[in-house]
Amino acid sequence: MGGCLHITLLCTALYCTEEGLDYQEEITLVEDNKQQLHQLGERLARASHHSKAREIEHKLAKVDERWQHLLDLIGARVKKLRETLVAVQQLDKNMSSLRSWLAHIETELSRPIAYDSCDFQEIQRKLDLQQNLSHS
Repeated sequence: MGGCLHITLLCTALYCTEEGLDYQEEITLVEDNKQQLHQLGERLARASHHSKAREIEHKLAKVDERWQHLLDLIGARVKKLRETLVAVQQLDKNMSSLRSWLAHIETELSRPIAYDSCDFQEIQRKLDLQQNLSHS
């Protein structure tokens, strides 16, 4: 039963992350800060000497490249989390089916064996049926 709770908590955490509750607000906030930095850098470049302006523009381009790289990483992680969520949900579904099947088999195996007649064929048939249930 503890495994089910663990899977449920994992699904909840993955669902929240998938929906963007954990990271989307931070991305927006940092994006705003990056845009402000970019605007300040452009103003500084316009007010600076030509060689210094090129250096500032180069650094702004590097910031943009790094930002895009981070967005790509985040996208890849979100994709991986979504795939993990689907896999965990499928695992949970399979485990539920397995529990149902196991409960059915346990019920069948716990029933007393009743013989219609007391001959060898009847006893062998019941034993074979019991073995098939325990091995299926």
